[in-house]
Amino acid sequence: MPPRRSARAKAPATQTATRTNDYAITYPSPSPAHIPPLASLAPELLDMILSHLRSLPLTLNYKTLYGAGIPSLASEPCNYTERTDALRALSGTCRALRRVCHVRLWRRVDFVFVPEGKTGTWYKYAMAALERKSVGLRASPGLMAYIRTISFTITASRSEEMIAALASLLPELSNLQTIHVLGCNQPGKLGAAMKELSLDSVRMLAVDSDAHALVKCSPNATHVRCTGSSNHALLSALASCPNIERFDGMFDWRDKKAAQKLVKSAPNLQRLEIRHPAVRGLGIFSQDNAPYSEWLSNLLPDLARLEKLATLELSFPVPTRRDPKRAEELRKGYDKVVEQARKIMVTRRKVDGRRRLVVRHVEAPHYDNEVDHIEDLVFEYNVEVFE
Repeated sequence: MPPRRSARAKAPATQTATRTNDYAITYPSPSPAHIPPLASLAPELLDMILSHLRSLPLTLNYKTLYGAGIPSLASEPCNYTERTDALRALSGTCRALRRVCHVRLWRRVDFVFVPEGKTGTWYKYAMAALERKSVGLRASPGLMAYIRTISFTITASRSEEMIAALASLLPELSNLQTIHVLGCNQPGKLGAAMKELSLDSVRMLAVDSDAHALVKCSPNATHVRCTGSSNHALLSALASCPNIERFDGMFDWRDKKAAQKLVKSAPNLQRLEIRHPAVRGLGIFSQDNAPYSEWLSNLLPDLARLEKLATLELSFPVPTRRDPKRAEELRKGYDKVVEQARKIMVTRRKVDGRRRLVVRHVEAPHYDNEVDHIEDLVFEYNVEVFE
């Protein structure tokens, strides 16, 4: 008589995913023995690790780039898709990593990256991506709730349909906090589409004057960054944001009336950066010919009327290295402006807490720079604190 078979343990029931609604799928919790170490990290530590992966910076100064600059953003040496690519790969690895990475993947949505084969018609591809993803996201409410930051560009390619799709999407993003517009050459159509919108959750915008309509429909914004403009429409739009605290970026301050407009539109401003854009199309060294110090000297008396201003940042272009004599002249002019700004900040006794004067010397990105870079190169950075 053959020996009896030993009893076998029953196989555990197969875990299957369950659909809780039409948009979200809930997966069973993985066994602790199968959780990768990365998935068990504290959220703060995981976010810190991910912050070292490259994503599109809000300091990207679009107006100083050749053309639109968009084709180069997803390839080396920039490769601003690094963070998105990593999160997408991790989300598809296992359930444990998907639980922690999927939400972070959709916190940011960029409509500006163009694949290598489409760089010749990037302006069509970027707008088509804007429409396609807008429609797709509207069909996925579960994903829209994750989104905190979006970036896009608006060109003339089928602009009416694309802007309409964008205008339909934005109000649905209930948790949207940051809008980054790399370029807009359809200000009229954008303004008409955004006229009736109110984006109450938005707190920060990086735009130029052609996209000022987005500032107008963001009443709770506290920070606006100008990506390069001389049009006062952006300054006027700040009046629609009563809580605005910070204005920075590359605005053309050569017109004295610009400072007066800023004081009128944003009297409660607490932090301000003054810098002049590199002159696009004339080469980086054209900035050495601009009477920058003279313009700033004329602006500062009006800016002194900002009673709550606690931080003033002056960003100077690096003096030319080709002409030492000219560089010395520029330095002397900059020093006079800094002294003038220092007197203003010292006398601001009504401002609570410390007052700061920040002085930077930077080389802006430009298509014919000797150094290949797409963001500012900071050569000097000094901070003075006044009690």
